Amino acid sequence: MSGDCQGWMSDQDHATQTGSFKPVRVVLFDVVGTVIDAQPDVATVYHRVGKQFGSQLSTVEIERRFRQSLVIRHQQPAESGDRWSTSPQAEYDRWLQIVSDVFVDVDACEPLFESLWQYFEQSSSWAVFDDVAETWHALEQRGLRLGLASNFDQRLEALASNLTPLDRTKLVFHSAGLGCRKPGSAFFRRIEEQLGVAPTEILLVGDNYEGDYRAARDADWCACWLRRGHSAASPGEISDLRELIPLIASS
Repeated sequence: MSGDCQGWMSDQDHATQTGSFKPVRVVLFDVVGTVIDAQPDVATVYHRVGKQFGSQLSTVEIERRFRQSLVIRHQQPAESGDRWSTSPQAEYDRWLQIVSDVFVDVDACEPLFESLWQYFEQSSSWAVFDDVAETWHALEQRGLRLGLASNFDQRLEALASNLTPLDRTKLVFHSAGLGCRKPGSAFFRRIEEQLGVAPTEILLVGDNYEGDYRAARDADWCACWLRRGHSAASPGEISDLRELIPLIASS
């Protein structure tokens, strides 16, 4: 980590009082769990759609199997052997496998999967968190470039264009388009190349400690861990996106 970013992380009180997050020119947000959330929740949607295709699994069992598969398939190496390498087709296939892992009581999962894939590409299936609009506007007023950086796929581009205030950015980076998933280092390096800025000038805000916060810091980016529903107990943590506003100085 650079001295400037590390200094901010090691002295959050000073940053709060002075707005001394000076190196940052670009703020990128993780997507699901950070700026948007499925409405209703994923397990409820899976349960509802699964029943249409004959599944008798409970919502609790679906959620358990979904979380288990998500971890396993996230860590599974790509065909190339690169653990974090991906592509639009690889992401499509990965989600098909996750759905198949969940619905063990459905013989042919492809139609069920297609229904879910199409459901979650609709902006009406997602809700923007209440703290996003105010934070986005305030950071824009400070002259910062704002965008998204997510382990999503090509659906994110159309999705973001239909959700306010995400529709105000053209900086939409997703793993399928970058060819690498977080926490792979190539995810961060390719974004830097496209932005044309130094690592220390980029802040990633996300709700996943390893995939967002830790991975960004390992890439020499500035990082902030969003812990919704928890009191921020350590430097580098926030519980509400609006807590970013006084931490970032005007550019």
